[in-house]
Amino acid sequence: MTKKKTNKYTAALGVLIFIILAAGCPNSGAPKGGANQQKPQKPNQGQIQPGDLLKEDIMSAFALTKGNITASDAAKKIRDTPPFAGSGLTFTEKTLTAYDDKAGTFTVKVKGTKRGKSFEKELAFTGFTHPYAGTTLGSLYTPGNVFVFDKAIEENIPLERFIDDANAARGEGFVSFSYSLNAGSKTVVSGKHSAYELTARLTKVHGDKVKIMADYKTVYKKLSGGNESVEYGTVSTKTAKESESYFTQDDVLKYVFGKTNDNFVKVDTNKFASSYYAMSKFSNSSAVQFDTAQIQKYVDLYKTPGKYLQINIEAGINNPKNGGIEANDFTGELTVDYCIATADQLTAQSGILHSKKITKSGLQKIDSAEDALRNHFTFTVVLSPRTKETKEAWTAKSLSQNTRLFYVDENAHNPVGVLTNPLPMSPSTQPSVINPFYLTLNADGDIGATLGSGNYGLSKDTNNRDIYIKSISLDKTAGKNELEVSMELCGGKIVGMTTTPR
Repeated sequence: MTKKKTNKYTAALGVLIFIILAAGCPNSGAPKGGANQQKPQKPNQGQIQPGDLLKEDIMSAFALTKGNITASDAAKKIRDTPPFAGSGLTFTEKTLTAYDDKAGTFTVKVKGTKRGKSFEKELAFTGFTHPYAGTTLGSLYTPGNVFVFDKAIEENIPLERFIDDANAARGEGFVSFSYSLNAGSKTVVSGKHSAYELTARLTKVHGDKVKIMADYKTVYKKLSGGNESVEYGTVSTKTAKESESYFTQDDVLKYVFGKTNDNFVKVDTNKFASSYYAMSKFSNSSAVQFDTAQIQKYVDLYKTPGKYLQINIEAGINNPKNGGIEANDFTGELTVDYCIATADQLTAQSGILHSKKITKSGLQKIDSAEDALRNHFTFTVVLSPRTKETKEAWTAKSLSQNTRLFYVDENAHNPVGVLTNPLPMSPSTQPSVINPFYLTLNADGDIGATLGSGNYGLSKDTNNRDIYIKSISLDKTAGKNELEVSMELCGGKIVGMTTTPR
C-alpha cells in the first residue's frame, strides 16, 4: 500500500473512533444520564443520618432527666414503658445489659424503627447522679396520727400484737408519714421505694402509747452479668412521734363507715318518700332499711368477747328530727343523712361523727296536674238529697279562704292528724241533724278514715299507700258551685283541684 493510501485510511479510522465515542459505547461504564451527571456520594461516616437512633432520642422519648432519676430506674423505665407517642420510635426489643446507681451509668440494647428507618444499637448512658445521694432526714411533714389502723381494726387486735406486726413489716402498712430532706427540696414518704427506704420502728411507752422511730437510707442498685445487687447508704434516724395513741372507738366507726357505699340505704320504691320521712322524723329513729351485710363482719367482730374493743355498732339516721331526712313526693326522692354510730349515740342523737347524705330516687310521686292529682285523691261534694233546695243551699254556701280541713299537729308528743271538717256528713248519732251536703274523699264520707289515720299523722291515697299530707284547706265563694281544695305535700308545693256537687 502506498504512503498516500495509508494516510487516507488512518484519517478515516480516526473519524470512526470519534463518532463511536461521541455516541457512547453501550458496553462502557459511563452513566446513561450524560457526561455531566454526578456519581452518588457515600455518606460520611461521622455524619448523622435520618434513621440514626441517638441517646437524645431515648432521653426525650422516655422523659428522662438526669439528676431526677437513678440510673437503674431510668434503664427500667426504658425497658418497661412505651415511648412518648410523638417520638416516632417503635421498639421490637429493649434489653438492659448493665446499670450502676453509684456510677450513674446504664447500658441498653434496643431494636426497632425511627420514623420508619430500622435501627439496632447498644447505647451507654452516663451522668445519672443519684437524686437522693447525700441526703438526711429533715422535718416531719405529717401532722396528727401517723398510724394506719386498717389491719388492727380488721382483726380487733391488742396493742402488743400491733407493735410486733408493725416491726416485722418495718412499718409498711402500719404507719404513713413523710419527711423533708436536709439537702435540696425533696420530700420522702414512708415505705420501701426504688431509690430510698423510709421505715419505722415501734416501741410501747407510757403504758398504752407508742414511740415511732423513722429510719431513712438511700438505695444503690447495680446490674452486672445479669445479676442485680443492692447497697445501702448511711442510715439517718429521727423520732417521728414520741407518744402516739392506739386506735379508739371513733377510729373503728370511721373505718366501718368507709366500708359502706351508695347502695347502703334501702327503700321500697312502691312507697311515697314522705312515709319514710314522717316515721323517721317523728320517731327520731330510722324507718329506712340498710344493707347491713356491708358492715355485719364488724358488728359481730366488735361484740366478740376477749377482743381489744367492745362496741355496739349500728347504722341509723343522723338527727332525723332536724334535717337528717327529707322527702319530695313530687319528684319521688328521699334524702337520708345515714350514719355509722354506737347504739347509745343513735338513741341520744349525740356524738355522731360519721355520716353522709344520699338521695334515693324512683319512689312513688305525685303529679301536680289536677287530673293526675285525682288519681290519688278524689274530693267530691255530695248533695243529700239532691234536690232544688239542696242545690240552692250549696250555691249560697261560702267558706272563707283557706278554711282548714286537715293538718298534722307536729308539736304534739306523738304527731297526729287533726280533722276540722266544715262539710261533714249528718251524724248517725243525731238523726235530727241533717246536713244537706257533705264532702267525701275517695268516695268515703268518713274523711277521718283516710286523712291522718296512720301513725305520725300519715294519710292514705286511693291505692291505700301511706303519704304524709301536711295540711288541706278549702275555699268557696257564695253564688258559685265550685269548691277549691288545696293540699300541702312534702316537696315544697301546694297543689289543688276544683270539685262541684254531684
